[in-house]
Amino acid sequence: MPIIRLSKLNQAMDGTFDRCSVLVELDNKQLVQLTEALIDPADLTEDGIETDPHVTVLYGLLEDDPFAVSGLIKDNWKQQIEIEFGKTMIFEADDYDVVVIEIISDDLQQLHELIRDNLPNELTHPDYQPHLTLAYVKSGVGTKYDDLGLDIISKRVIVDQVVFSSTEGDFTEIPLIN
Repeated sequence: MPIIRLSKLNQAMDGTFDRCSVLVELDNKQLVQLTEALIDPADLTEDGIETDPHVTVLYGLLEDDPFAVSGLIKDNWKQQIEIEFGKTMIFEADDYDVVVIEIISDDLQQLHELIRDNLPNELTHPDYQPHLTLAYVKSGVGTKYDDLGLDIISKRVIVDQVVFSSTEGDFTEIPLIN
């Protein structure tokens, strides 16, 4: 399994992460361009537009070991993941709103459950709501971006790998099909 360095997601000031995670990385410049066209720059917070589009499969793994995840997948998972993009939604936080695209995927839900049920974790959000973060906007302005249809992007994506993100910011690609 190659270890690759990507832009760091959800990292602390010292470049580390609180927990390990598994995610689906979407290398899609079109999503970033769409977000730049969709979101008024005056509405953005300091975190701004998400430049590394991804869908988190599970955040909160306690073992900093990509081989535990890859072994579990190798032994129990034998298919690609189909992801369908839904409408935009808003997650409200205390100091900002998060503009996201809902993700519809039975495959993703099943992979989340496989990892959650078989590897030690502390979930920060017990109800899994797969989504793709587009941008962080000022508190209260997110509602104007809620429930937008995004006909510009492809509605479905097929992925054949996930990425393990360590607490040190290393990213390891894990194939879904051997």
